[in-house]
Amino acid sequence: MSGKKQATILVVDDNEISRLVTTEILLVYGFAVDEAENGEKALSLFKENAYDLVFMDQEMPGMNGVECFERMKAYEKENNLAHTPVALLTANETPTTEILSFRYYLQKPLEHKHIQELMRDICLEIPDDHVSLPSTATDEERDWFQNFKSLSMIDANAALTHSGSLNMLKRLADCFSTDLDSEIADFKEKFEHMDFDGLRIRAHTLKHSTYLIGAPELSARSREAEEFAKTENEEALRSFLPTLFDDFARLRNELFSFEGANKHTPTQGSISDERFKSALRDIKELVLAYDYEDGQLICDMLRDYDLNKEQNICIDQLYEALFKADHEKILQLLPEET
Repeated sequence: MSGKKQATILVVDDNEISRLVTTEILLVYGFAVDEAENGEKALSLFKENAYDLVFMDQEMPGMNGVECFERMKAYEKENNLAHTPVALLTANETPTTEILSFRYYLQKPLEHKHIQELMRDICLEIPDDHVSLPSTATDEERDWFQNFKSLSMIDANAALTHSGSLNMLKRLADCFSTDLDSEIADFKEKFEHMDFDGLRIRAHTLKHSTYLIGAPELSARSREAEEFAKTENEEALRSFLPTLFDDFARLRNELFSFEGANKHTPTQGSISDERFKSALRDIKELVLAYDYEDGQLICDMLRDYDLNKEQNICIDQLYEALFKADHEKILQLLPEET
């Protein structure tokens, strides 16, 4: 084992937010970290570098965590290398035989105290856990956190605890807000085709990311969706998911309008009423062709302008309706003269 404060750790997880949180915690503790988003990349990095510990997500597309672990062991044996400790990261609440085959395993979402216990088991010293708004926080940072606490669907104190630091929370909120559109679009596509395995994977991912961001109700409901998909309960999914999509749209709208989370500032000057109405006409043409995604792109482009209050309200409402593919609502929001 290498030096206590200079150990190098490989974090393997296909969920970007989970990987980001784990990596940030380890960096704060003073470790060097490499990241891999799948088993293939993890195996490649493992062969090229010497690691003191590997955090391995159990469930990943393609090569899963267990298969990757077996290949790592085979590589070590073939090359007469010392065994590298591998900690399995699992979402299962009850350990299975597969999980118990690992000497070390942690339940997701990860908690600081469990990471600390693991590190001490393998003789890597880390500081005690003290998660709170730092006394050195600037006025701007305190304002950011107070505004974050005002979000109706977020438990900001829980989010701060899960993320481990204010800086990490800000990065996590930005990452979550940026990725949410594509994740929900994929979720809806899997729902449209009733792809049970795809729905299970997407719900599983959102279950963890919403927990980390401090949205426990959405996390619990994502867990329900995951269970419905596991049992291929089509009737329950058709009843349950539309409401869940609506609530994700609400959260997305809150986060997008939250200046500290998306760090978005206009890059263009103001836009004239005529150009604004012209953009709305373009959106209407797309909507009439049921092309909601490109309609959202135009909204994003308009947000690059320094919009006035009325224009901002219009775009916020329109974006939410486009996100939900609410055809009737969208047409109501677009003035007739457009």
